[in-house]
Amino acid sequence: MIKITSIKPKKKNQFFTEFENGDTMMLHQDTVFKYGLLQKKSLDQATFDAIKNDDAFNQLMQKALNQLAKQDMSISALKKSLSPAKPMILNQVIDHLKTQGYLDEEKALQRYVDEMIEFGDKGPKHLEEKLKKEGYLYDAIKRHLKRYSETIEKQKINMILDKQLKNLDQLTTQKKREKMLRFLYARGFHQNLFIPILEAKLSDAYDEDAEATLLEKRYHTLKNRYDLNDFKDKQKLMKKLLNEGFKYDLIKTYLS
Repeated sequence: MIKITSIKPKKKNQFFTEFENGDTMMLHQDTVFKYGLLQKKSLDQATFDAIKNDDAFNQLMQKALNQLAKQDMSISALKKSLSPAKPMILNQVIDHLKTQGYLDEEKALQRYVDEMIEFGDKGPKHLEEKLKKEGYLYDAIKRHLKRYSETIEKQKINMILDKQLKNLDQLTTQKKREKMLRFLYARGFHQNLFIPILEAKLSDAYDEDAEATLLEKRYHTLKNRYDLNDFKDKQKLMKKLLNEGFKYDLIKTYLS
């Protein structure tokens, strides 16, 4: 017989258990209550082995529930987060979670896509890549992303551009274009949708007098670095201003 010499409750549903032979075990409370270990003083070998197997399941289940309490996860991602674990016990835990409704990829995908459509600022391509990395099945991802329609995507692109362009008044139209193209592409929106929307907004907002004012300010910042009587220096200044997005005709007119 294996004698229990001490069993004490610890944090996070754990009991520290000591045995007469010097062995110690941290047992999950579900294991302790199932086997009535608070009352028992000794165990036969078969019961002891059963306790170890059951506790491995209970400990892994607790870890899985803790993970799922933080965020929805795919089966693949959850398995990775629970490793290393014995495959048999891991599969038992996964099956139990699915049966109890704690692990449901379809519902998780639906929640995530709905939240991103309602509150997110990322495009469907970004969502697709993120969900693939998180281990969801490709066909399931595509099926749920059908709800992210072109109409919704255009609405988000318009809202993002209206917000971002307000903060770019000190940039030339070309620099605004470059910045917003990178911004929208990085967030996973479709180019065939965001390019015409961006161009329309830049065209509507274009003000040649404002561009000239920006050029004048930039020129006064740079003028002491260049000798405008020197052809090469003048060309360097023109090249720099072109790289900053000012139009050639406007630069040429101003420098002459």
